[in-house]
Amino acid sequence: MTVITVKELLEYAIEGEHRVLAHTIYWSMTTQGITMTDDSQKLLGLPFDREHISQLVQQNTLGMGQIKLYVVKVKVDLFAFYFARNALEASAYHSRLFFQKATSIVDAERLLYKYMYLVDIDKQMMLIDYRKELLQFPAYLGHAKANDHKLYRLDQQQKGMNQVV
Repeated sequence: MTVITVKELLEYAIEGEHRVLAHTIYWSMTTQGITMTDDSQKLLGLPFDREHISQLVQQNTLGMGQIKLYVVKVKVDLFAFYFARNALEASAYHSRLFFQKATSIVDAERLLYKYMYLVDIDKQMMLIDYRKELLQFPAYLGHAKANDHKLYRLDQQQKGMNQVV
């Protein structure tokens, strides 16, 4: 039987943005004497303090989810995708890249688990996984037509422009 350590479970929870699980593990380490090297099965027998854990999640003690996905409406059926800390940061970045004011910007966290085809790197992946590969934020992901799962980068080259615009 393979042992999954508390550290491995915590890393999984943070990478997958499972906020309640991550904060529950954090709570168990700070109040119940659980260590990173313990078998994660040890967590199952603990009497959890749901109210305290809920406060940790609400306060976002672990700083999870600080980079969000935002979508800027460029035209009726054309959208630009960004990872940023807030809508203002995404809007300002869009204005710097394309010299146009972002008139409509939406928090699009629900799209994080959608598969998108990233044309510039010729790869299909979930946006949450792509975010893990990026080192700097805000980050421009590309443009897509409404209900299309292909993202074209319009800031680097014009090759995808005719297919999108």
